[in-house]
Amino acid sequence: MHVLRKTHLEPTQVPDCVVITEGTGDLERGPCGIYIGQRGRCQVQVEVIGRSCHGSMPHMGINPLEYGGAILAEAAEAAKTKGFKPNEFLGAGTRTASWCHLDTPSDCACPAKFTFRFDRRMTKGEDSQLAIQEIECLKSVKAARDAGCEVNITIPYYESASWRGVKADNPSDYMGWVTHPQDPVVKAAVEAYRREVTPNVEDVPNPTPDDLHKYPRVERWIFSTDGVGYPIKEGTQKFDISKKNWTKAGQYVHPPMFGIGAGYEHHCHKLGEYLHIDHLWCAISVMSRFPSLFVKYRAELK
Repeated sequence: MHVLRKTHLEPTQVPDCVVITEGTGDLERGPCGIYIGQRGRCQVQVEVIGRSCHGSMPHMGINPLEYGGAILAEAAEAAKTKGFKPNEFLGAGTRTASWCHLDTPSDCACPAKFTFRFDRRMTKGEDSQLAIQEIECLKSVKAARDAGCEVNITIPYYESASWRGVKADNPSDYMGWVTHPQDPVVKAAVEAYRREVTPNVEDVPNPTPDDLHKYPRVERWIFSTDGVGYPIKEGTQKFDISKKNWTKAGQYVHPPMFGIGAGYEHHCHKLGEYLHIDHLWCAISVMSRFPSLFVKYRAELK
């Protein structure tokens, strides 16, 4: 996202497509799918500022931890009961509390400030402003303000620096994406699978989650990673995409993308995550065959 939004790129530096090697295995549907979409994600930060005092005299202060806890509890219940916008392909949005920090003079005092964040996964038709409004509308937010707390609900800014000291310099707000099934990128990926994997895999009547599929499985990630950094508002980029056949999605554009990789999404970021050694060849062979097929299908557009 930093490169696309902040950098002047030469035509040869602008991607014609993006291939993502994140794991595309599903514990129910099987390994090594061809994935052509992801939900977006944003972080929603809630800062509850109260008035600190000694814990022996809580009536002298305003406890942001207690009022913030009520916001967390109401938000969790709303996520379970009200749900979020559905989407047949990408799946529904989700929200969960994911991080917190407490500013307090000691462990026997009423804190001064409680800051926490929600991880909000956004499906098609949802955006970060909607995610903010969902929290703004909670009764517990109004109760905290009525009690004297200052409550600030924002999208935090991502400023962490790279190993060379370059700051990311963007909000923690990443929209979802879908590459059209008839795009040359998807057609080439599917054909690569048919040529390289299909002839070398048996057609098992009742496959287990570890069995490679004989024919390509085209779906989407549950994760919201990697590809979500590419969409950019059309016309704001500092480089030419007129000859790149990028995908348009409302006001945004992004390079056509697909992914295939060994590993199961359900194991990611968990203790014991692993890659099945018998799946590696599948992803490698598809990616190896893909470039020449992509060139072929791209040429057919002209």
